[in-house]
Amino acid sequence: ALLWLTFSHANTIIVNMEEQRQRPYTEFAEPVRKVFRSDWMVLAAALFGAGFIILIVSYLGTLIGLPGLVSQIVSYALLLLFGLLIYKKALVRFSYRLTERMFVVTHVVGKKERAEAQTHLTAITKIRPYSALGQDEGGKRMRLYLGKKEDSTAISYRVGGQERTMLVSISDAMKERLLAQWKSARRS
Repeated sequence: ALLWLTFSHANTIIVNMEEQRQRPYTEFAEPVRKVFRSDWMVLAAALFGAGFIILIVSYLGTLIGLPGLVSQIVSYALLLLFGLLIYKKALVRFSYRLTERMFVVTHVVGKKERAEAQTHLTAITKIRPYSALGQDEGGKRMRLYLGKKEDSTAISYRVGGQERTMLVSISDAMKERLLAQWKSARRS
C-alpha cells in the first residue's frame, strides 16, 4: 500500500515506499490447469497414460513382430518422456521473492524447494519483456517461467563480470514493485 503525502507549501506528491521495502513481497507462478484441476486428477491421468503407453507398445510390438527387448526399450523411453512432460507441465511452480535488496527465484515441486537464482537489485542491468530481448543479448539465459516464453519478463544482471538473464513469469504488480525498488536501489 502506497502512502500519499502532500505538503501545504507545494503541490508536490511524494510516494512513501518505506512500507514496501520493509516487507518482502512473494508470489507464485503455478501451471495453468485447464483439464486436471487437482493433484489427484494429475496422478490418475499419469497412471492411465502409463498404462495406455504400455498397452499400445506391446500391441504394436506383437502386431509388427518386434522382439520383447525392443518393445521394452520403446516403452521405457515413451514412459520417460511422458513423465518429464507431466513434471514440467503439471508439477513445477516457481516462487518469486522481492526484498529490499534482493530478487530471489525458487523452484518448487510439491513441498521441496530449491533456490534457482538470486541477485542484488543493484546488479540488475535491464528489466524488459522477452520480446524486447535480442538473440545474442543478455548472456546465459535461465528458464524460470511457466507458460509461453513470449509472455515472460527478462531480467538481466551481472555476476562475476558476466551477464546473465532470468526469464520469469511475474505479475504486473510484481513487475511494478521490482522496477520501483530497482530504480531506488540504483539511485542509492
